[in-house]
Amino acid sequence: MSADHSIPTAKPSKPTPDFPLFAHGSGRWAKKIRGKTVYFGSWADGWEPALARYLAQKNDLHAGRVANADQAAVLTVGALCGRYLTRKESMVESGELSPRTFIDYTGTVKRLQKTFGKNRPVDDLRPRDFEKLRLAITKVWGPVRTKNEIVRVRGVFRFALKNRMIDREVYFGDGFNVPKLATLRKHRHTRGIQMF
Repeated sequence: MSADHSIPTAKPSKPTPDFPLFAHGSGRWAKKIRGKTVYFGSWADGWEPALARYLAQKNDLHAGRVANADQAAVLTVGALCGRYLTRKESMVESGELSPRTFIDYTGTVKRLQKTFGKNRPVDDLRPRDFEKLRLAITKVWGPVRTKNEIVRVRGVFRFALKNRMIDREVYFGDGFNVPKLATLRKHRHTRGIQMF
């Protein structure tokens, strides 16, 4: 066996406390399902592909059905962002979207990928993830740009649902709401009239 395929000596720890898989002694991520240990990929490949494989097969496995190993891969944040930008780019080419707006969308998807990770399955995103994203946004921008960015982020996931890339709505939670009208008014008042 070559060194490239040898089992790492130290078991990796779970990336999060609620991570559904465990590091098996054979060098693979695994889960006990219906009394049987099922494997989802090597530690060497990282936990993200193993989690994606588990999420793609879990319904079949927990129901006692044979999971199709070749079934379509789970939609990742990176894949969704790529498809979204491709669509927006075609709208720029057809004159339906301005290049300036396209630049804003590009910044939004880069921020999503940086915050959540490109390989993160979309189905795995939780309200606490969006709360973390909102906090990062508010540290950089004021309420008006925060509102615009939240609207753009929600648009990315609406695109996934409308195009049947996901089969259920993404739950953002109340920690990812746009700033309240009162906050926006106060901010506008403190800035005064903007003359161009």
